[in-house]
Amino acid sequence: MDQTSENRRVFDLGTTISDNIEALRPSFRHQPWLINVDIPTGISCDSYPGPLGQVISNLVQNAVLHAFAERESGTVTITARVSGQNAEITCADDGNGMPPSVLGHIFEPFYTTRLGQGGSGLGLSVSMNIVTGVLGGTLIAQSEEGQGTRFILKFPLVAPKHAKKLPSDQVFEGKES
Repeated sequence: MDQTSENRRVFDLGTTISDNIEALRPSFRHQPWLINVDIPTGISCDSYPGPLGQVISNLVQNAVLHAFAERESGTVTITARVSGQNAEITCADDGNGMPPSVLGHIFEPFYTTRLGQGGSGLGLSVSMNIVTGVLGGTLIAQSEEGQGTRFILKFPLVAPKHAKKLPSDQVFEGKES
């Protein structure tokens, strides 16, 4: 695993994400959750695979902890495509979804709806910082109660030398119930 390294290198996006998911699978071996990866081979990135892997791991672990609470099954699907000069990764679950009051806070440090139950409230905040600061991209959350949650991560195929931060008012897309 390359999650602790911040070294920039050329890598295949599908292989990197699949490797990260395979590393997580043992912790979900006895759980009813399915994690599907549907990423075409040949998407080459010149970026930071370690930090990207940390983001993917955080998104999947967040889904398992929150989206499938009090459920007997659930599926997380990770897809990717090239959009112009960017990679676009979607991590979607068919879980509980979030109300707008929760969705509006999920990227804030230490915000959690499961304090004392396994959630520190740091995973999505750290992920946002990695995406905007290291990868030079954006991370958007879309959710509706009872309809699941979708995270859309976009970042340049070739990482910028100096990434800018995304204004916090541009990261949420929720639907009122």
